[in-house]
Parts: sequence; C-alpha cells; structure tokens
Amino acid sequence: MNRHMLAAIAAAATAILTAGCSTSSTSMGASPSSGPSDDGMCQVFRSYARDRGITPNLQEECARQLGVDGCRKCLSMQ
Repeated sequence: MNRHMLAAIAAAATAILTAGCSTSSTSMGASPSSGPSDDGMCQVFRSYARDRGITPNLQEECARQLGVDGCRKCLSMQ
C-alpha cells in the first residue's frame, strides 16, 4: 500500500472518528473504543480490502485503529 492510500485511510479514519465523537455518547456503559465509529472504520477497511486485497499495511493500520481482534473480526466479515 502506498503513502497516498495510507493517507486516504487516515483521512477517512479521522473524519469517521470526528463524526463519531460528536454524535456518540459513552453513557449507559458504552465503551469509548467501540460503537458507531468502529463500524465506520470497519467499513472503510473492508472497502479497501475488497478493492485491493488484504495487504500487510492494511492489516497494520486496521489493527492500530480497531485492535487486533477487532480488525480480524472486521476483515473476516467481507
């Protein structure tokens, strides 16, 4: 994966996380690391994987954003 693609993923992640932070609530026992923003991030990673395949760089960025288990679960839902 080249730098442009990583930059696009990072930009999408930032937009999703920013949107998620402004609309999600951590009340009622919700974990701040799960929820709508993770769902959006997962969709971004699945879209890239569907279009370009699962590359080591994609897996690394996915694991960084969603955690290893979250990334594995996300990418297996293709």
